[in-house]
Amino acid sequence: MTNEIMVSNIKESYEITQNAEGKFQRKAVYQMFSSITPETKEQKIAMMNLLSGDDANTQPLGENIGKEFEIADVIINPYDKVNEETGEMEYGVLSYLITPEGIVYVTSSKSVYFSLKRIFQVFGEPHYGAGEIVVKAVKKQGQQFKYTDIQIVG
Repeated sequence: MTNEIMVSNIKESYEITQNAEGKFQRKAVYQMFSSITPETKEQKIAMMNLLSGDDANTQPLGENIGKEFEIADVIINPYDKVNEETGEMEYGVLSYLITPEGIVYVTSSKSVYFSLKRIFQVFGEPHYGAGEIVVKAVKKQGQQFKYTDIQIVG
């Protein structure tokens, strides 16, 4: 590793809110990304089926802990909702990790989102079908609970 400064054009967005006790908190606002640009009607239908959960090749990443797989494509799909009890906006993200074989590992883990962003900073954003990055689905211990993440292995 050299001492070169890495420059990235990937920017994170945050929202600062104040809770009922008067404390401020920072909430990440996730950014949409897709290495796939559907062009034909069939490709667009396949994308809609994937994003709506109707793709038969989709598997929960959390149920594949320890599995290593190559990433050919990535789709990051943010969402937001209003907490009905507090009225606050809540932000989430679904990450779709697509293998060269067409298997799709999907997770709502925010840690996977941030791991992907770090991978993009070092290796560049994936391009349709590029592959070459191998990751492993892992569980990590957080302050309060275990969470799903990915670890680059090759």
